[in-house]
Amino acid sequence: MPNCLSILLAALTLLFPGGRAEPPPEDIAAVLGAASEEEVPESEAERLQDLAGRRINVNSASRPRLMETGILSRYQVASICDYRSRCGDILSEAELGFVDGFSPELARSLASFFSFDPRHSISADTLKRSSVITGTGAGVKDKSFIDNYIIRYKLDRAENLSVRLAIKNASSAGLFKPSSCGASLQWRWLSGKVIAGDFNARFGGGLVQWSGFRIESLSTPESLSLRSSGLSQSWSATPGARKTGVCACQSFGLWTVSAFVSAASLRSWEGGADVTRLWDRSSLSVTAVSSGKISAGYSFSSSGSDFQLEAAADLLSGSGAFLSVVRGRLSDRSRYGLRLRLLPSAYRGARRGEYSAAAAFSVRTGKGSSLDAAAEAAFLPEPGVNVRRGRLKMNTSWKGDLTDDLHMEVRATFKFLDYEPPPRIGLRTDFAWKPSGWGLRCRLEGSLCPMKGGPASVGILCYAEPSFSAGGWTLYARGTVFHSSSYAARMWCYERSAPMSFSVLQYSGTGGRLSVQASYKTPFRLGKKVRWSMYAGAHLLVKKEKPAEAGLSLQFVISWVS
Repeated sequence: MPNCLSILLAALTLLFPGGRAEPPPEDIAAVLGAASEEEVPESEAERLQDLAGRRINVNSASRPRLMETGILSRYQVASICDYRSRCGDILSEAELGFVDGFSPELARSLASFFSFDPRHSISADTLKRSSVITGTGAGVKDKSFIDNYIIRYKLDRAENLSVRLAIKNASSAGLFKPSSCGASLQWRWLSGKVIAGDFNARFGGGLVQWSGFRIESLSTPESLSLRSSGLSQSWSATPGARKTGVCACQSFGLWTVSAFVSAASLRSWEGGADVTRLWDRSSLSVTAVSSGKISAGYSFSSSGSDFQLEAAADLLSGSGAFLSVVRGRLSDRSRYGLRLRLLPSAYRGARRGEYSAAAAFSVRTGKGSSLDAAAEAAFLPEPGVNVRRGRLKMNTSWKGDLTDDLHMEVRATFKFLDYEPPPRIGLRTDFAWKPSGWGLRCRLEGSLCPMKGGPASVGILCYAEPSFSAGGWTLYARGTVFHSSSYAARMWCYERSAPMSFSVLQYSGTGGRLSVQASYKTPFRLGKKVRWSMYAGAHLLVKKEKPAEAGLSLQFVISWVS
């Protein structure tokens, strides 16, 4: 039988307030520089969905506050501050698109995460008090009943107090045996903050300290560099995607001092600190952690380009590492990015034994269209073993508007890893048609993996997703068919789900999947402060020579402003 307590949890969500609508997944991918939604991990999608729920005022936010978002480069932050001092407030996403370092397309994606209220006005969002609890899911797999739940709670009071709670049970172990959980409390004052609980620590180029998400795909110049956000609150229900402990930062004029202590257990802890000095268009930072690593990083912006240099030393192993990234404009219509990364095999860390060079270019080919190309070559020595390994990745894509309502994207990829044969060649075409009230998304994707001494492995995936919205109702229905002749040719595809639920499914074998997602947002407010919405979804997966799978999901959200 289904877990009655988990079903009760979904009903109890009606007693709690909730946040604003989540940003479109394509906006999340765009601001991160990811090639597509399939390359964004769940933990980073959760972070940006939380950021969208408490949008930053682009006119009143300080320079450190804008950098903390992790979705703006240092040059873009400097351009915003310079524009505000010369021209006044940025009052719309269209105006942001004219600021140096931005484009109309990027401004539209960033609008999900920023507000444009004038500095002299008081927005209702600054007084917002909100919380979220998301609901429950149930399904049948291999003739066994599976139920799960995820609970999220958040409270924001003005700009000072933030509380986050996330509990996830994906193992049907019972209500009081969650598979992962996290909580954090943040108190912010004018020039600093302290966080107790779950947090992210992201400094410099990530050679010494970077928790959670890293862009691994190649698509645009923005995908080649990490955007340091310092210490930030985490609201992730994904284990291993955050640190747990206490951290604080304090600014003294142009200086910012950050420190943290985190613990995986009572016997396993780590501490670290960072000191950053800011100038108008440059910064210098020094980061050190208790494991014996220290780094110095310098970044600066000039004439539309961002330069980032970082050198690190591992004091225990006696080795060092180096990272250099350059991103900028070749012309008004083209951008470029170059990266050099040197990580000896003796250097301790998540990445060890990598000598790589990467380049990316992007050209605007017309109104609403662009051509992107990127490539990376890497030599990967095996730590402690005299074995040479290599990696080669290439990616080319074109996207643009065929008409006012019809958007098209074509992507070709190549990946070769001599330690994980065979090479993989991919080709994908997406269409999105969005007339008023109606919509249709289609994809046709194929992969080819040449095999030594045998036939090539082939994979193909196709889906159609019609949608309709009117009067607060939104309905999506997707039909997917897929086939892969081997596991090497398997496919990945983003699946639409309820807010704060980000799902990328892996398809292998032969079969089909049918899913339906419906949502309702009340067009009226109760007492002019409360609004509620409901989400429900169902899916059926059928695979050749495998038992069928079916599932249901339910979510309630209520929001209010106090």
